[in-house]
Amino acid sequence: MPHLCSLALNFRADSKRYTPVAFCFGVGGATLCAVLPNLEALSISNCHPNDSVIAQLPQGLRSLRVCALRDHPDFLDQYHSVPLNEVQAYRWIEAASKLACLVELALTLEKPQSQELLQLIANACPLLQKLELEQDRFENNNNDENPMQYESFVKPLQSLTNLRHLRLTIEIGPHNRRGRRGPRPAGNEHRFPVVCRFFAERLLCLKTIGLLYHNAMGRPGRSVRLGIRDRSSVWYTATIHRDIEGKVPSVAFWKFA
Repeated sequence: MPHLCSLALNFRADSKRYTPVAFCFGVGGATLCAVLPNLEALSISNCHPNDSVIAQLPQGLRSLRVCALRDHPDFLDQYHSVPLNEVQAYRWIEAASKLACLVELALTLEKPQSQELLQLIANACPLLQKLELEQDRFENNNNDENPMQYESFVKPLQSLTNLRHLRLTIEIGPHNRRGRRGPRPAGNEHRFPVVCRFFAERLLCLKTIGLLYHNAMGRPGRSVRLGIRDRSSVWYTATIHRDIEGKVPSVAFWKFA
């Protein structure tokens, strides 16, 4: 299949322990870049930390996704997904830096993305149009809002002048939905557009932004402190509308998934 342009090896983890999948082997046999020289999009999930695929990436890749998919988002402690630790993430970013055509990068991380990691990505992949960074087992984090993180996230991304689509795991506080009785409590249905606008005003080419944060039911009049089983992480996506001068007149909620 030398003319294949897109390949997805998306193994989904379940509740059984298993040895992480090795998609490519370093000893003997043809390499991925030799077998699929025209590959433009590669997506792999839950791969072995020492998988040699990282050294076999075709040079024409435009999209690279290294994920840790799960069969079901609930009861996360029972699932054995394989996100990237810091060392592994740096290795993949280094490999991505050698792909001159890369415009899309997605990584599932073991820990929250840091300013240093974002700066490394910006330096390694200056042509990115789409960036997605998801933290695996995000529900285990605390759910306190930390406004200082927004500026630290935006600053390294400002050098990505072609960035159109951004998805980040981020803490903006719990999302409270309407209870069965009583009015809707104050929640981040108000914070979401504010945070999106913050990014949109500083990343001038951004067209969509997705934030992965906690969604939970809350009781009116009570502060929400959520246990692991009370929290599910949901991607909320917004489209960004600009006027003729490039300013941001509005940020519109688009979808959740």
